[in-house]
Amino acid sequence: MPGGRMSRPQHARRAARNTARFWVLHRDSWVRLALGWGQVVELHRGGPNEEGWSWCVETYQHVGDRVTVETVESWRDCDGPGDSFHLSECLLAELQARVVTDPCLAAPGGLPLWRPVESTRRDHFAEAMGY
Repeated sequence: MPGGRMSRPQHARRAARNTARFWVLHRDSWVRLALGWGQVVELHRGGPNEEGWSWCVETYQHVGDRVTVETVESWRDCDGPGDSFHLSECLLAELQARVVTDPCLAAPGGLPLWRPVESTRRDHFAEAMGY
């Protein structure tokens, strides 16, 4: 190959090898995500519920040898408003490492072995009361 350029088939094979593929549970259904290196996907869910409302955004990103997920949740219920933030990561080699044995979840394949990196949670009314 002149100039060290890859042919289209070689480029497609390399891109496929570098794609992180894994299952996530979103809105009570299994969804298979496929992320190329550096790609970001956001999943949103929420709305009114029996006690108020809740909203959640999950942001998945393929970074180097891992996939990260940032989960940001906000809510208001009978105890007042709150929010939380969670950051987890999974090595590419462990994207299908977790086996679910609960028949209620019925995962279509192995699931990511997420490892927590950072987590915060706030209950605004409790903070205002000094708890």
